[in-house]
Amino acid sequence: MSPSRLLVLTDDRLGPRMAGPAIRASEIARALASAARVTLASLQPVRDFDLPGVEVRAVAPRELAGLAREHDVLFAGGLLYAQHRALVHSGAAIALDLYAPFLLEDLQRLRGQGAIGRYLYREHHAGLAWQMRHADFMICASERQRDYWLGRLCALGRLDLEGPRDTSARSLIDVVPFGIPDIPPVAGEPRLRGVLPGVDARSTILLWGGGIWDWLDPLTPIRAAARVQEAHPDLKLVFLAGRSPNPGTPEGDGARKARALAADLGALGRSVHFLDTWVPYAERGSLLLEADWGFSAHHEHLETRFSFRTRLLDCLWAGLPFLCTAGDSMAEMARMQGLGQALPEADVEAWMAALTRTVTDPDWRPACAGRVREVADAFTWSRAVEPLARFVSCPGHEQGGLRFDWPVLPGWSGLALKAGLSLAGEGPSGLVSRIRRKLGVRGDAP
Repeated sequence: MSPSRLLVLTDDRLGPRMAGPAIRASEIARALASAARVTLASLQPVRDFDLPGVEVRAVAPRELAGLAREHDVLFAGGLLYAQHRALVHSGAAIALDLYAPFLLEDLQRLRGQGAIGRYLYREHHAGLAWQMRHADFMICASERQRDYWLGRLCALGRLDLEGPRDTSARSLIDVVPFGIPDIPPVAGEPRLRGVLPGVDARSTILLWGGGIWDWLDPLTPIRAAARVQEAHPDLKLVFLAGRSPNPGTPEGDGARKARALAADLGALGRSVHFLDTWVPYAERGSLLLEADWGFSAHHEHLETRFSFRTRLLDCLWAGLPFLCTAGDSMAEMARMQGLGQALPEADVEAWMAALTRTVTDPDWRPACAGRVREVADAFTWSRAVEPLARFVSCPGHEQGGLRFDWPVLPGWSGLALKAGLSLAGEGPSGLVSRIRRKLGVRGDAP
């Protein structure tokens, strides 16, 4: 039996500098190349990018249907299937990536944008529902996320009496977290120590490894760092917060507000530093190895509960303990397994205490780092993709009405079925009572 032909699609930019969706698509393509004949295609131009064993190409929208028909399995996230519906009708099995619950991000990103925001939210909501009705298999990033998606699938009629095939429903939706490379990071030329003003071998560096989006909270750790910088000048917060390489990603106010606050507090260039350009994907490991800790902070809202902070997975890859706001899956892991510390939302005093401890407690970091290394292996891409690999190796279309809306029996047929069910369950008197209520007849009137 020849291996399945898998098409991995992304509308994010593939290249030396990549954002999360492109990283996920490329790493999944790489991890599945030993089990399938993989094509990785982007709807944006592809430059200076290749993967061993994977065909990488740019594709125009008009070419998608033909390309899909050449493959046995399609894998895509975002709203690609809803925006290019011919993909679903290509005959290939449909795998849908739900690792980013973007509707919850929309609740923060689109709030306050008036009619345009409401239109976009409703469009995204409808597109997501359509995709979830038509997918043969879905993946998400955590068990907590899976609970969220199971609720939506139940509401959409995908969990019905005829399926899915297994009682756990993992044949319909399973967990494939964002992973980490199987090979450890390698040190390169210094980009932080001896390069940024005042950052040297004595510095304790905490690294924010990604963009500053509107639902995140860089301001609380900046305020804390500004208040402890006089007592602990070796403490340095470094933000890798350049503009996203994906031109379709709107620039929010987060980075501007963070830089302005650091300047107002006299911390910019002292205890707080920003890298202005997006770090190339292949170089991020070297930057992580220069740091002592990772950190991330967010506001409390629905996005928080179901998020999976992929930037903190890079900390696991590099053996970095981390500080973060409590409330999401990674924070819970940090708390339960001693990977660092999960802090209350917007609590400057708590952040001050934690930042101070990173500088003054020499035993804390090595103890946490040891536990980080113990859990990291569970998140390698080769392990993470196993549920998707099983589907790709034996793809199939979900049957039993699972891919489409439930049929509604028209007219008299529907009424006859309802009457029969009522008669069987409630008897003749129950049927008469139900008819009288339906007609609005009360009491004993004929």
